[in-house]
Amino acid sequence: MPAYDYLCEIGHHYEKREPFGSPPQQPCEQCGAPARRQFSAPTVVFKGKGWYKTDSRGAAPVTETQQASETKKEAAAAKKERETKSSSSSSSSSSSTASSASSSSSN
Repeated sequence: MPAYDYLCEIGHHYEKREPFGSPPQQPCEQCGAPARRQFSAPTVVFKGKGWYKTDSRGAAPVTETQQASETKKEAAAAKKERETKSSSSSSSSSSSTASSASSSSSN
């Protein structure tokens, strides 16, 4: 159950734990005058990695962004290697085609 801050018409300020559906105006606990619920900043809750003291110790973990960039680099290197292999094999096949064409023309 959440805790709400109340301020009565006379000036008494107090905090009360109530369910979500409780009415915003209630009698003051001290004097009985009408008290209205006050707006206050919500409690901050940090969730996820990086918010705890133990998260900053030891080796830094690899983030998703770093992992994605490493994967892209590896993919680019593999593509470049395949292109190099295919261009060298296509040039050797074209030279063998040229040599077979020259040998057939000499016959």
